[in-house]
Amino acid sequence: MGDMKSNYGIELFTLEEADGLVTLFESSWFSRIWVIQEVALAKEVGVFYRDGILPYDKIGATAVFLHLTGLSIAVVTEVGIARDDDAVDTGDVVLIHQAERIQLLREWCRGERGDWLDVLPLIDFSAGIEDDQLINRPGKGGSAGLILLKLLLWTIGFGATDQRDVIYGLWGILQHMANAQGVDMPKHLRPNYDIPAAELLETVAKEILETSGTLMLLTLVKGPSRRQTQGLPSWVPDFSPILDSHPLCGSKFKSVTKVNAGGHMTGMLDHLSLGAEGATLDLKGVSLGTVELVGGSSTEMKDAKVEGWINILSRMSQVYPPTAQPSLEAFWRTLIHDDDFSSRPAKLPQSENFRDLILMLMVKRFLRVFEAGGNDAVTELIQSWKDLGLDNVAERYPNHIYGTGFLQSCCRKIGLLPETETEHLLSPEEIEAWKQSRHASAAVFELLLGGTVFWRRIAFTSGGHLAHGSESLSTGDEVWVVSGCPSPLVLRKTGSEKGRYCLISEAYVHGAMNGEMVANGVEWQDIALV
Repeated sequence: MGDMKSNYGIELFTLEEADGLVTLFESSWFSRIWVIQEVALAKEVGVFYRDGILPYDKIGATAVFLHLTGLSIAVVTEVGIARDDDAVDTGDVVLIHQAERIQLLREWCRGERGDWLDVLPLIDFSAGIEDDQLINRPGKGGSAGLILLKLLLWTIGFGATDQRDVIYGLWGILQHMANAQGVDMPKHLRPNYDIPAAELLETVAKEILETSGTLMLLTLVKGPSRRQTQGLPSWVPDFSPILDSHPLCGSKFKSVTKVNAGGHMTGMLDHLSLGAEGATLDLKGVSLGTVELVGGSSTEMKDAKVEGWINILSRMSQVYPPTAQPSLEAFWRTLIHDDDFSSRPAKLPQSENFRDLILMLMVKRFLRVFEAGGNDAVTELIQSWKDLGLDNVAERYPNHIYGTGFLQSCCRKIGLLPETETEHLLSPEEIEAWKQSRHASAAVFELLLGGTVFWRRIAFTSGGHLAHGSESLSTGDEVWVVSGCPSPLVLRKTGSEKGRYCLISEAYVHGAMNGEMVANGVEWQDIALV
């Protein structure tokens, strides 16, 4: 947060101010689906908080600023450390994003009456879907499915006691926007509490897929471990309130290049048909290979278990063929989706920042194993990384990855291995200064990683591609680019019939996000999602 003054013209938050922000956004009020409609359609909104009333427009604007500048992660991290909890509370970060989304919907509904008319053109709130409809103006046309897709894109993760209310709780906004754009609402989308949640969600998915002109809906499907509604086809998002990773098509500055891996559909139903009973989705795709190696989950990375990363890097060649970049650079760009909050490709981080992040993770792990098993445990851990090929990776990238010799030297200097004649224990002040310098470099990358790493893991495919998808992905899964879908998809074979898959999640695939795989007369293959 140290660059706030130079970057944004405002003073650095004090710890008290940062703690106040986090405390405000910790309220579960920001996570309820019915709050969205109450705020979005009201002329004026005041929020009772402690001894006063805060205008929601100020709360929402603050949330938008914190998210789009990346400061939400920094603020929550700083407060977590001050509260003696060095882990980022993902719930607090997500609630800041939810407060932001409520404000965006409010501005969308206000249209030309809003205060953000000069700001809205700078931000892509809807993943590039029909930009001319970003500011609501009468007579713009469109479809009910497209309006509903935008609403659902913004309201992922909001909760309701009745699962059907993740749809019906948006009805007032949906009707408001449909009237403004001259769109008739289909009768089968109107609130009907006589049907179960699974039937409603499948009906909504069909409506969006058949009328929106995009397969973006498929990118909103959560990994199997984070789904809640039973009885749904794998391609139908359940929109449960269970926290999940921010979708690749989420709101960003327009300077961040939109993802468009599968190209545009040439017609509303091009390559799209539903099976006879409606449960099978027939599509066209291009395979990027089978998952051969997977990295650690976000929980494992929180515990500094970097073995999966080392294993993937040791298997890769020095150059990443899809982009002709050094494989190490391709690796860290995959982890942050090549996005630094203001541009894609990312311009802010460097390989040195990733190097120091890995070093800080390793030191964290050394401290933990030393506490449990002393010098022998530290020596054993270093040897295990050597056996995985860490020294080979370090030799390939001598300025950007540290080998086991350097790690042993670090451990001697901070008292985790015995001193030698040439390497002595540093003083407490020297150790702290060393850690602070490394932390400062690592923080650049950690900030960006905080926006992408939760509930995802990195993978390497047989086709030589790096993918970042749901934690539920595993070896044997396949990564596909699907015609009309902006993000690649992780699919899992099901049954004995060829070409039948379950959808696991979307994925960021480095070197395949801008239509590279579908150019030059690609040969599409038939696939069916069940």
